[in-house]
Parts: sequence; structure tokens; C-alpha cells
Amino acid sequence: MDRNKIESVAFPGGDSVSASPAHAPTPLVGRESEFADLRGRLLDPRARLVTVTGPAGVGKSRLAAAAFEAVSGEFEHGGRYLDLHAVEPAGAGESVLAELFLAAGDTSPRTHQHMINHLRERHYLLALDGCERLLEVLRPLLTALVAACPGLTVLAVSDEPLAMYGESLIRLAPLPVPDLGQRLDLAELERIPTVQLFVHRTRAIRPGFALTAENYEAVAKLCARTDGLPLAVELAAARIKLSSPQALLTGLDDDLDVLSGTRSDTLSRHHSMRSAIEWSLGRLSPEEKTFLACLAPFHDLFDVAAAVGCSRRSPAEVQNFLEKLVDRNVVQLTECQEGAVTFQMLGLVRQHMLDWLRDSGGYHQVMTGHAKYLQEMAAAADTRITGSDQALCLDELRHYCYDIGAVLRFLADTANYAQVIYIGVSLRQFWQICGLTNECVTRMEQGLASTDLPLQLKASAELVLGELLIAMGQYDRAENWLRAAQRGCAGLPECVDMADCRRLLGLIAYHRGDLAEAERLLERSIAAFRAADPDNEPAAADRDLAVCKIALGEYAEAEKLADSAYRTFTARQDRRNAALVQCVIADIAAATEDYERAERCYQEALQVLSAMEDLPGCIACLERLAALFTRRHGRHTESWRRAVRSLGAAAALRGAVECSVPWAAGTDVDTVLAEARERLDAEIFDEAWSAGLAMDLQETTGDALTPMQTLLVVRMQRYGDDNPLTSRELEIAELVALGLTNRKIARRLGIAEWTVVNHLRKIMRKLDCSSRVSVANWMIKLQNGNGLDL
Repeated sequence: MDRNKIESVAFPGGDSVSASPAHAPTPLVGRESEFADLRGRLLDPRARLVTVTGPAGVGKSRLAAAAFEAVSGEFEHGGRYLDLHAVEPAGAGESVLAELFLAAGDTSPRTHQHMINHLRERHYLLALDGCERLLEVLRPLLTALVAACPGLTVLAVSDEPLAMYGESLIRLAPLPVPDLGQRLDLAELERIPTVQLFVHRTRAIRPGFALTAENYEAVAKLCARTDGLPLAVELAAARIKLSSPQALLTGLDDDLDVLSGTRSDTLSRHHSMRSAIEWSLGRLSPEEKTFLACLAPFHDLFDVAAAVGCSRRSPAEVQNFLEKLVDRNVVQLTECQEGAVTFQMLGLVRQHMLDWLRDSGGYHQVMTGHAKYLQEMAAAADTRITGSDQALCLDELRHYCYDIGAVLRFLADTANYAQVIYIGVSLRQFWQICGLTNECVTRMEQGLASTDLPLQLKASAELVLGELLIAMGQYDRAENWLRAAQRGCAGLPECVDMADCRRLLGLIAYHRGDLAEAERLLERSIAAFRAADPDNEPAAADRDLAVCKIALGEYAEAEKLADSAYRTFTARQDRRNAALVQCVIADIAAATEDYERAERCYQEALQVLSAMEDLPGCIACLERLAALFTRRHGRHTESWRRAVRSLGAAAALRGAVECSVPWAAGTDVDTVLAEARERLDAEIFDEAWSAGLAMDLQETTGDALTPMQTLLVVRMQRYGDDNPLTSRELEIAELVALGLTNRKIARRLGIAEWTVVNHLRKIMRKLDCSSRVSVANWMIKLQNGNGLDL
């Protein structure tokens, strides 16, 4: 039945006919739990007023209609579904519900009291869709109706809560979308509700459409761009008739109106996402919309402090505005584990607001306010990032990383190069920790070439550019900028930047293999640091000189320098830099064959660096651990598997960063990989490498920190508790089953050939086997019995 049609109702002798919304011809995708929740509340006699609310396009009416259709028959006297969207607020009085509810041919007075009298003794379900524009009128009417009619349940559908006593609220959230930060295969993607809905609706107009290896990434990105709003998903699917997911995704980046269609594309009243969003924003006051616009530059979650910083309003004002915006589902609220709350504007709403700002001439002002807030954050981070607040500071900066990049582009596009330089200099360590240096280098070089800066800021910018280019492995460009910084510092009083220039030039000499020059520059750097700032130890220079001393074979001096640097960083509560020094201490231990200490130091450093998501630092730890692990435990095949996994994970991380590996550790990598290929069967090597590539940072860290003994125990357990062989004997039996000769087994395991012969004799005695063939058959049978592949 048409929702706007009012069927006749017989007064007062009985109301056996129930009016209902039109039956939906498509399934309700991804709303099983919400449907069950709503159904349960409507049938609970204690829930007299149930309101479904949520953002524009989330499918409130669709869910409510499905629930009404499912449960209205459970009410003795039926129910009625009224659509209020066409009712103009200006003409709505206290009889608005009665006029819609009572039959067109009925001569009874169309008053609210008469409606109450009719429903007083009935067990009835009344659904009201589109309440948001009539809230002031509806609140007293529904309060009286619910109080006077004990058998009445009201189902309200509204963009915001009715804010009535006893209201049972269901906030309908967007459907889950693909997590673009995770690796998803085709099967996993097909189980995500937004993807299911997209594929279902696309097949309605293109029956042959399917997810494939060629299109699934574009489909995942497109579904994520819909914010999980079913209306947006349906409109996107409708455009696939003459387009591809990738083309649609590209068009959506430039034009929100790509998500538009006709009545045949959706059951919604809105035939475009822009009209749905404009309907939702139409209830905001001018002041509320202006405040909302100040939040549009935030790409992701933000907190009250960020909203205060960008809007330049008082915390009390911001709190009040945010409460209203959350109630109206224009801004989404998220509760964090520690109890704090954050906010987010859905991406499509954000895109609409940015379009509105451009059209209204407010874009520059809002982006300038956003840039000013992030510049203040960067200035504070300059000191926070090396102290006790380090972890929290890194989390905040990483969270706002996309916004910082957008601000750098905005400032460069508007020729505010001094601010670009200031942000770049303030976040010098952050760029390296995250391995994101390219854009900052590009913008800073552009700024230095385009504007006059104060001498001190210019020298600092040249210094930071040199440091970032060293991290990227571009030593010639780095040296040019550092020489320019030296010339700038020469005109200043004794300054720390001059000492830092020498330190970084020393690092360049080290990376180029000129150890004598590196040693000279680093020693001069330490002296210059102490002259410029006698109260602070030059910990970074001590660390870098220790690295140089290791290469020179001066281990005692290296140990002394590293210990000094470690104590200084620890006293400053700079856990990241202390962890990097632990890597140097581990290098010294490894060079002096104290492998146990080296492994412990690498693992402790990896724990800290992984927790801080210092990707370049983690790469260095993983590669060093892999090399060390094979030296210390190389007689066990499992150590080579683990080394290959670690190197595969490090290779994956290299692809995610724009920095080179610190201290040129790559030489050991090639050696370890070459030997691992000899020690492991090609299939086992490829399996371990692929496993490493697929692991995330947390999984990689856990694998690298697992004690070797634990790995060996796990290996033994794979074959059951009743096999008589030791771990080494199992390794040899495996290789015999693969058909390897004694010489090849010895080469694979790094042991003497006669040692293999002795182990094989013991295996034969334990298994009562008379030949290698019998040993191979026993191993194959054992593996098949335990579900293992050879």
C-alpha cells in the first residue's frame, strides 16, 4: 500500500484493518541484528515509544517499514504507518495526527482527543515516519497519546531523537565498510555488508557483474567512500550500468552528484546523496552550519579540543554545538576505550560541506583556521615528541597525518611558505618515524625557493631538509642543503644547528664508506654541541659516533659512547631514541659474538619501536635480528624459516615507507637470504617469505620475539607426542623424505656430512628401519597422519 494513502477505519466497533507501508521488493541487507533488536523492542510492552534515528541515507525508513510489516500482525487491533514528510511544519497543529490517522470519509471530529478515544482500549502499533520537522508539535501530542492509551506502541522514524521521557532509542549506524588498511581477499570482501548490497543492486541492472581480481580493490574503495550508507551504495550501484567501479570512484572524488539516480534505483524519497544531506542540514541554524563547516577539514576523528582550536570558540560553546550536531546525526560520536569521546563527520557530508564552503566563499577562512590549529599542534610536538609525552604525541600526530598533509598543500597553494617551513621543521622527527618524507621535502624545497625567511628559520629548514634526505638515502641532495645550512649558521651566534650540521654530514660520510671523515665530523659535532649547550649531553651525536666506531672495530669506545647516549635518552624519557641506541648496543654485542645479549637488546628495542610504529626503526631491528638468529640458532631449520619470515616482513614495511633503512644494514640481508635459499627447500623458503609479507607489524613483532625453544617445542608437537625422534632427527628425516643426499642435507643444515650419517644411523635404530627408503616412508606416513604437507 502507498504510505501516504489512509485506509478507512471503522469507529468505534473495531479496527481490524491495518495500514502498512509498501512491501519492499529487495532484501534487507546487513541489518539482521538491528532488525531483531527493533522487533524485540516493538513487542516488549514496556517499550511504548521506540525511535529509529540515524544519518541521512542510512536506511531508517527501510528498517522501520520491514519491522512494521513483521510485527503489526502481533498487535490485536493491527497498526497504521503514517508518512509525515509531506506535512509542512507551518501548517501543522495539534490535530495533525488525527487528520492523517482518521479516514477521509469519516464524519467524526478530526481532533487529537477523538484519536485518543479511538485508541484508548486498543492494542495497536502506530508508526510515524519523518518526525524530524514536526518535533515541537509531536512531543506534546505523543506524550498525551502514550499516557492515555496503555495498549499503544509508537514507532517513530526521525533524523534526530524525539527527546521524550521513556523514549527507547535505536541509533542506526552505517553498514560496515571494507577496512582499506587491511589486506582483504575476495572471499573476505564478499562477506562485508556494503559490498554485499553493492553487488546485489549492481546485478539487478548488470546480471553478469561479479567481484574479480581486477575490480575488487576498486569496489572496496568505492564501498568505503559510500560511508556505509545504503542510499549511497544503491545510487553507486545504479551508475555501474554504464560505468566501472574505478571510473565511478574517480568521478566521486570530484563531484558528489555522481551519486544520483531515479525512482527505479532506490526506495528512498531522496534520489541523490546531495539532496539527502541537504534535507538533513536544512534543520540547522546558520550559526550551527557555520560551526559545522569549521569541522569539515578534519578527514577523520577529532575531539573537543580540536573543534575548539579550529572554530576559535569556547569549550562550553563547542560542547553545546557538538551535542546538537550529534543528536541530529550530522556528526557521529565514538566512545574510546579509556572513556573519552571523539567525533567524525561522514565523508560524503564532509565533501558536501567543503563544496558549500567553496561556493559561499568561506573555504579559505576555514582552511586557514584549520592550518593555524595544526601549526600550533606541530609547535607543541617539537618538544613533546622527545619526552615523557612521546607515545601520546605520536598517536595524535599519526591520527592527524592526513590533515597535516592537506594543510601543507593548502598553504603551498596559497603561497604561505613560511608556515609550510615552520610545520616541516617542527615535525622533523615525526616524518622519519612514520617514514613519510616525500611531501614534506617537496613542500619545504618549494618554500625555500619561493620566499624570504628569517635567517634562523631558513638555516633550520635547510638542516631538516638535509636530515630528511639522508633518511631517504639521497646523500648528494642532503649534503647540498646541509652546506647551505652551515653557511646560514655561520652568521649566527654559537648555535646547536651548526653542531647538528656536522653530525649529519658525518652520517653522510659514514654511509659513503669514508669512516675517517665520518669520525672526524662526528667528534667535531660533539665538541660543538657541548660548546653551544654545556648543560645537555649530545646523545644523538654520541650514538652516531658509536656506529662509526663499530665499523672501525673500536668496540670498547663504541660501547662507552652508546652507554652515554642511552643514559641521556633514558633520563629525558625519550624511549624511542633510547631504543635506537639499544640497537647500536646490540650491534656491538653481535660484533663481539655476545649473541645472547645482542638478541635480547634487539628484541627489547623492537618492542618499543613497534609500539610506537616507528617503521624504519622496526625494519632495522627485524633485519638485524634475522641475521643474528641464523648465526645463533642456525643449526635448526626453524631458525632459517623465522629469518626469512622476518626479512619478508621487513621487505613489506620497506614498501610502506619513503625512508632508507638506518645505518645501511642491507648487506647482511642479501647474505642471509642467499644462505637461506640453500638451507631451505624452495617451496619452504617461498612459503616463509610469503608469510612474512602478509604479516602486519603486531604479528611480525610477536613472531620475532618468540623464543627459539618455543618454536622447537611447537615443531615437535606438530608430529605428536609419541614419535621417538629428537628435533634434529626429525629435520634430517624430513630432508631424507624429500630425496636429498647426505651431502645436500649437510649443506642445507650447515653441518658436516659425517654428522648427518651418524644422525641417520640413530634414526634407523630408533625406527627399526634398514634403509633410507624406509625412513622416508615412515616420515611421509607420519606427516600424512598429522595432516601435514611434506
